[in-house]
Amino acid sequence: MKEQPTNQTVPTENGKNILKNKKQLTLIGVVVLSLVLSTGIAFYSGIQIGKREASKAINTKIGEFLNPLNALATNPLFPNSVVGKVSNINSKSITVRLINGKSETITIDDSTLITQQTKTLSAADIKKDANVTVFTAKATKKDNPVAARIIVRS
Repeated sequence: MKEQPTNQTVPTENGKNILKNKKQLTLIGVVVLSLVLSTGIAFYSGIQIGKREASKAINTKIGEFLNPLNALATNPLFPNSVVGKVSNINSKSITVRLINGKSETITIDDSTLITQQTKTLSAADIKKDANVTVFTAKATKKDNPVAARIIVRS
């Protein structure tokens, strides 16, 4: 009978296969880990964007609740209206600071009707920081709307 060797050695080809399998498993693990991390980051980013948009919506609703005339600014029945405070006015234009912080400049012409309660006013009667609602005629140029009516609320 032949003697059996006490130290068994793995043939070289099997050793290469084992090493190749470990590399493949490592690569698969890295790919799976990358997918999990990128999905988590995307999910977290989506939550943060959602919170920011919800906060904007809540602020808008609070503004509409505190002053119902502010709802005109987002009301589809009045698409050509601007609601806010006067930041600048002269005989040819009025600049209104909107509740969202933006400003809009609207042209005033001879046909613009300016009222406060039952009184008819002129552009010179409107003071800075007065609350106004400006209804604009449909302008051919969106950048240069013309005021059809200005209602001074305070």
